[in-house]
Amino acid sequence: MKLPPARPTRVLSVALLLLAGVLAGASDLAGQALCAAPHSVPSLRPSGSIESIEPLTGWYQLTYYRQRSDQFFTSDGTEQELLGEGLFTANSIFLTSAFGITEGLDIWGQVPIHYIQTSSASGGDSRVGLGDVRFAARIGSDLFRLPRIPLLVRGGVKLPGSDFPVDATIIPISEGQVDWELGLETGYYVSGRFPVQLVGAGGYRWRTLNEDSGRKPGDEWYFYAGVGGPQSGWRWGLSFEALLGQPPVQDGLELPAGARELFQIGPSVAFQFAGTELELAARIPLAGKNLVSGTSFTVGFYMPWALP
Repeated sequence: MKLPPARPTRVLSVALLLLAGVLAGASDLAGQALCAAPHSVPSLRPSGSIESIEPLTGWYQLTYYRQRSDQFFTSDGTEQELLGEGLFTANSIFLTSAFGITEGLDIWGQVPIHYIQTSSASGGDSRVGLGDVRFAARIGSDLFRLPRIPLLVRGGVKLPGSDFPVDATIIPISEGQVDWELGLETGYYVSGRFPVQLVGAGGYRWRTLNEDSGRKPGDEWYFYAGVGGPQSGWRWGLSFEALLGQPPVQDGLELPAGARELFQIGPSVAFQFAGTELELAARIPLAGKNLVSGTSFTVGFYMPWALP
């Protein structure tokens, strides 16, 4: 099934969800801040269709991300205020790029920089640093010269951009360990007077042991469903995301209360001009466990490119 050429679109790769993880059992504000450290750029896209990127072409995307929250989802799913009149603020810049190697094969890379701030009645702290670096590849049936089917296989790896601080007074911006993930992406385009684009994704993330801290974050299932309406010069979008995590393990002891979950929606609108795109988007948590509950906002600038 042939879909229209890939358009700039906020089709999230849920395989790269926004949250870096939760330090189970932490009662200090710095530990709670880890709950909302951005996991990846909120507008990282699987290309806008279920076809791989055209060979020798690609795109860059520069995204500003901001989340500010004084509440979080507890281990039983209720929402409550951060301890000590706490406030968590994350400001991040993500540089993402993708490139088509050949028919049916494209590669992705992403580098983030985070500026995390915490404050409470007793004071505040901040930290700037390199976040987790991500790489991924997508494989379609074209790579094997098979009939084209509306399905892509995606594999990826997350590498720690910095160490996880053992000192509880230092704000973490990484869990300091490697993640592996494998997922599927599919989609469908309905043409006509009011075109509609449907995209779905899902998969599994294996999270490895951080030998320095003795902590292994829980493995996770992730799911994504999105609908959008590409128009002349602009588009709208609405997504739903789900993250279902298993309990983390600390020094060989499983911590059932530390499993994280997240369910959220993501409205977006974007405007195209001179071959580029400017996107405004939000992610609104509906429910969760062990994660900060504040709404996040992004402004993303997208630019395609091609080799001569």
